[in-house]
Amino acid sequence: MGSSKTLLVSATMLIVGVYAISLKNVQTTGMQTAQSQISRMQYERLVDAALSISLDDTKSSFASNVLKKTGDSKTVTGKPALGGTITYTVIRKSNTTAEIDITVKISGKDRVVVAQVEQPGSKKKGGYRKVQRGDWRVASVFVKKA
Repeated sequence: MGSSKTLLVSATMLIVGVYAISLKNVQTTGMQTAQSQISRMQYERLVDAALSISLDDTKSSFASNVLKKTGDSKTVTGKPALGGTITYTVIRKSNTTAEIDITVKISGKDRVVVAQVEQPGSKKKGGYRKVQRGDWRVASVFVKKA
């Protein structure tokens, strides 16, 4: 009779132990998922800020003739924003287009984004995540290095 009680207690402890370990794994996975989403959102917001800042600089560089001819470029490094740093290079492609190479860095990790910007002749469409400054707007954006 004593050994059956020991066996019952041991089996119960085993079940409780397995349940506790599984619960801890689920909690750890949930925290990792949440941290991953937070990091992704922080990068997105920093890239949005970098696009706005660099587009504003593009507009003023074209207006003040800092970028006079095709192929001219302007680089800004180490600009702090939203808990990270922004480095970008504006390259003149034509009278109404430019390319912006942006590197955002958070906690030592880089993300490189390339944006094509334009000064369209027609009316521009505003909206969520449409970055524009004056008569300049972002035509396309893609991540070069995540």
